[in-house]
Amino acid sequence: MNKEQRKFLSDRISKEAAAQMEAVRESIPEKPSLNNYMVAAFLDGTAQLRTVDEIKDSIRKTVLAFGASDTLVHDGGGYRNSDKEGKVEGIMADELFVLPQAYLDKLQEWKEVSTKAEAEMKKIRSIANTLEMKIQIGSNEALVRLVDQIDNIGDLQLVNNQLLLK
Repeated sequence: MNKEQRKFLSDRISKEAAAQMEAVRESIPEKPSLNNYMVAAFLDGTAQLRTVDEIKDSIRKTVLAFGASDTLVHDGGGYRNSDKEGKVEGIMADELFVLPQAYLDKLQEWKEVSTKAEAEMKKIRSIANTLEMKIQIGSNEALVRLVDQIDNIGDLQLVNNQLLLK
């Protein structure tokens, strides 16, 4: 098998891997919006503040973790007027509020789906890398048979298995 044929096969595998990874990426639902769940909790009256002691403790930990130029309360800065006068930044929502259970449930579902998708994409990358190596060092006989079937390449795992068997 000549260099052009190996390059063609390699390019085809790369395109198929990219397409499969994109399909997996598209299957991941959008991360749930904490903002939406918090607004809903305020509207239905289920929003809860953390205790004063919990809030004090989390703010204390937050400011101790700040760098030299970080500030908790912004004064609008310098010579110009700013609408950010007295704006508090750097406090996470879960430090002030008890996060709605519906959000936590949805977030857990999203994390599980995302973790599975990441594992699937890692598997696709691994198979594609293995196939690339096999294409580079594989025997002409096995690769010629694969090139003859190139239009049927849709599953990288199947392609990888075909090369193992030959």
